[in-house]
Amino acid sequence: MRRIGLLLSLIAAVLASGGSLRAEDATSTTAVAASDSSASVTTASTAPEPVAPAQTTSVASDDDEGITVTPFYSFDWLEGAAIQSVGSWFFGSNYGTSLGAKAALTPEHALFGVYDLSYSGPGLRYQEGREFGDRTIDHNALLEYQYSGFAGNTIKTRVLFIKELRRSGPSEVFGSGLYDFWALGGGVLDDIAVRPGLGLGVGVTYQYFRFPNYSDLLAEFTSAGSAAALGGMYDYHNIRTQVDAKFKNRGRSWVAVTVQQYVHARVKRIVAPFGDSKEKQRDLVGELGGSWLFTTASGPHGRGSVTPAVRLTLKESNQNYVQPSASLSATAPGESVADYYSNIGADLNVPLRWTFNGGVGLGLGLRWVPTFYLGRPPRTVAGSYLRSKSQFNSGVMVTPALTVPLSKLSTWSLAWTYQMQSSNNKFERFLPYNYSGNFVYTTFNITY
Repeated sequence: MRRIGLLLSLIAAVLASGGSLRAEDATSTTAVAASDSSASVTTASTAPEPVAPAQTTSVASDDDEGITVTPFYSFDWLEGAAIQSVGSWFFGSNYGTSLGAKAALTPEHALFGVYDLSYSGPGLRYQEGREFGDRTIDHNALLEYQYSGFAGNTIKTRVLFIKELRRSGPSEVFGSGLYDFWALGGGVLDDIAVRPGLGLGVGVTYQYFRFPNYSDLLAEFTSAGSAAALGGMYDYHNIRTQVDAKFKNRGRSWVAVTVQQYVHARVKRIVAPFGDSKEKQRDLVGELGGSWLFTTASGPHGRGSVTPAVRLTLKESNQNYVQPSASLSATAPGESVADYYSNIGADLNVPLRWTFNGGVGLGLGLRWVPTFYLGRPPRTVAGSYLRSKSQFNSGVMVTPALTVPLSKLSTWSLAWTYQMQSSNNKFERFLPYNYSGNFVYTTFNITY
């Protein structure tokens, strides 16, 4: 908590206004989750409500009051080629489809539901968390009840379900991946209209994440019948509390705290007696972010816009890192590092766009994702720890893009992403930390 307070005090002087910035955004389709594979924090996802529905349908009810139904459908397809400085070149595809509707039952009561199915193929990644060749299939469903009977308030009660299947190797099939998971939960959000042009939101979301295939691989070799070898070792409870403000439909800022309590995973001892302690792993993340939309006046050649956004996080984890011994019969582990996963991170994004009067758009996305580890030292090429230093990772992405409207419902885009990853960690036997890559791709979108 001391680090959380320090981070918020530091950021408050820097951040003037705010907006939503996801770990995966439209300006860099090739970037995927930048999370630690051993101790990541997954925040609750929020499905988007339809922005510009094509039409509404009124259905007469028994009491002759009309029910207005607003359907929503979206389909996205991406195909591209990746050329990076490490590994082999490859082609990658992403597909996504969303189907939902909002039903206004009465002026005060409404229901909103959406289902999303997506596939993410090979692509350029951040330094940690996933490999270039990883493939995922995601199912997301949300059902929400909205009540606006109080003056200036809209209370949203929602139920969420997520299921992800990950395939990491060519011989692995979907459904047997180590990091396959499903999550079930719900939340309550209160949207408050403070005054015209200013809105305030307060919400809390709980989700339970279940990893049926995740087990202690070392335990599978040494004691196949133990609980650590039976799966579910990565299960956790996730509680996220968030307060956000919206300004004149142009900006948004938010502050959030996420607590992730593991069900089975225990903190590793770094002194004798080695092994698991009685303390269970717990991760705490403080988050502060925002964005603001700036636009130019419309002229004879169109109009421009820029939406600078920032997301700052402080993650504090009680988990340590213990390197396995070179021999299964050894009585002591290899090297160990305390406070291995705690870090300060940022996601700075500046998407620029010029839209011509005919609808054709030119864009340039600039993004920087630095991560500073509080207790983790970098490693040399041979794997030795430099105990006097702290590991620092940096990712820079530049994405020029061309977008052409094909109709009122569809668009086509051509883009190129240049990505440069750097780190003072030079041990890259398993995952690369220092590399550059290019991803040239085309996208197609239909929104109804």
